[in-house]
Amino acid sequence: DQALAEEEGTAHPLLSLLVRDENAMVQKYISAQNPEDRLYIAPSCIGYASATDTSKVRQFIERTIDQFPDGFAPMWEVKPEPAIKEGEYFGLVAINQSSAINGQAPISGANVENARAEVDHSGRLNGQPYVSMQMTSDGARKWAKLTKVNIKKQVAIVLDGRVYFYPTIQDEINSGKCEITGNFTMEEAEDIVNVLKSGALPAPVKIIKVETFE
Repeated sequence: DQALAEEEGTAHPLLSLLVRDENAMVQKYISAQNPEDRLYIAPSCIGYASATDTSKVRQFIERTIDQFPDGFAPMWEVKPEPAIKEGEYFGLVAINQSSAINGQAPISGANVENARAEVDHSGRLNGQPYVSMQMTSDGARKWAKLTKVNIKKQVAIVLDGRVYFYPTIQDEINSGKCEITGNFTMEEAEDIVNVLKSGALPAPVKIIKVETFE
């Protein structure tokens, strides 16, 4: 109830700024009129904060960073959560950078040979848009190694410190070819393609291992 929420917010200041409980989020922020607005909070998402509170969350984490696991690097999603109808709320994703080499992600946009936004015509994805990706030969070797040890975990596609997408790895991928699927619009799929192809930019895309921090 409200009293309990206020008590938890006092004991844990971060909880007063981040909305994490899925049921509370649905009841308070999501339109109950449309069942398609159901919000799924991914394991690697710490919670959601309003646009006006993101800087406060960042400052709190910076002051207490020594209390978090090594490699912990929280990053905001680039777009607000569309299922939340009341204001703009951004997800905060728990990035694990412990596998970074000299501060660099294991895989970058330079390892992506090609990426395309396509529409499913087979019925397998119910006609939804998806992204097909082909790695370079070096990228394929790195991708195979990364996917083998992270099955059922998530990887984040990050540019300029913002998370564009963090899909779950379903199986080991040896061929260097893979699909990124989700409830995308064609515009969102094309946005992901543009990020994946941005390896030549001064701030290259990072594909970073993500784990849920307990």
